[in-house]
Amino acid sequence: MASDKKINANRENGCKGKGPTSPEGKAWSRRNAIKSGLFSRMLVVAAAGERQEDFDALLSGVRNQFPAQDFLIAFLAGDLAKTIWGLQRLDVYQTAEIRKQCNTARYRRSLEKLAEVDTLKAPVHPRS
Repeated sequence: MASDKKINANRENGCKGKGPTSPEGKAWSRRNAIKSGLFSRMLVVAAAGERQEDFDALLSGVRNQFPAQDFLIAFLAGDLAKTIWGLQRLDVYQTAEIRKQCNTARYRRSLEKLAEVDTLKAPVHPRS
């Protein structure tokens, strides 16, 4: 069983802050879940360089290609635009990840070469 001291400490800590209370603080903390934007719930992630205007243009193009004759076609056109947007986002992140891995490999190889050079520079101690 917990001691009275522990119970009181837990009670005091429970009275402390429970997260942001201002609208600005809540809006800011809502973005905490956006790690890379790849799996973001937000359709357009401005922090990742995406623009609402670009999505709107894509949506308009899809709707022009598939004029809404009924609810289902209108719904599917919107869904198609979101899917295309997600595939484009995936392509951007995949390219960035490949570039990062290539740069990491080059950096590691450079470090290996430096280590080889340092090994060659090491003084040779003659045997006595």
